[in-house]
Amino acid sequence: MRSMSMLQLLGGVAVAGAVAAGTTAFTASGLSNTISGSSFVGGTITQSVVGAVLSAAVFHPVTAGSNNIDSITLTLAGEGGATITTVTAKITGKDDGGGAATAEALDCTGTTTVTCVPTSASATVYYTDITSISVTAV
Repeated sequence: MRSMSMLQLLGGVAVAGAVAAGTTAFTASGLSNTISGSSFVGGTITQSVVGAVLSAAVFHPVTAGSNNIDSITLTLAGEGGATITTVTAKITGKDDGGGAATAEALDCTGTTTVTCVPTSASATVYYTDITSISVTAV
């Protein structure tokens, strides 16, 4: 039977710690649900972020207690300390007409605290049953 050296043991502990820390950081991008029930996101949501680190996504209802989401506030930091100049986002969910879930672009303003709303070109006023949000920061 071969014995493990102290260096191998410490290396294994370091890798396990990095994996645990990475998993924690990945799941820490928060989804704030201040709305009764979970139907506004169908119980789960996929968040895809490119070029930034997402620390919070707060979904705002049309009226208090409603499951109709009319804006989202994102809290971002530039990846690797980079400065964010532009943020674009797409949301997948049912529109206010109750149609099938589709991905629609949002109008976003801000660089680190970003507010995203349905585009002015869209007839959509709010979304329900949101399943994903995709964010790109440059």
